[in-house]
Amino acid sequence: MSQELLNKASQKLTLGAVFLKKSEILINDDFIGQDNLEKQSFKGVQACRIDKIEQDDQEQYLYKFVYSVGVRLVDTSMDDEDSGFQKALIEADFEAHYLSEIELEEDCLQAFGEFNVGYHVWPYWREYVQSTCMRSGIVLISIPLYNIQVSSNY
Repeated sequence: MSQELLNKASQKLTLGAVFLKKSEILINDDFIGQDNLEKQSFKGVQACRIDKIEQDDQEQYLYKFVYSVGVRLVDTSMDDEDSGFQKALIEADFEAHYLSEIELEEDCLQAFGEFNVGYHVWPYWREYVQSTCMRSGIVLISIPLYNIQVSSNY
């Protein structure tokens, strides 16, 4: 990844909005907030769609990045095939919209998606997990500050 590509995309894209597009919440019936659970997570850009739009009598490009993220609590003392292994799961797809007056190259979009989109989505994700835990009556699943390191998939 070239810093030049990332800089070009960052200078030409303006964040418009972040939307929750899809979510899944599963709470195991026997989940009581045990302390011996391991937290597992994933995150990353899944797609980028581009639309040409007319705004203020000029053509612009609307970039829609789909960012998927998830966290779950698992009982590592159990086999992962056991129905009680996964105690809680929260997953979501967010769509981050960016406007640009120019069409950007694929390399620029890839660099921007890898290093910037997650940063913009992360506050929405943290709030979503916190409010979901509260509404579900489960222990708060702490989501750390955003970092660009790739997290493991579960």
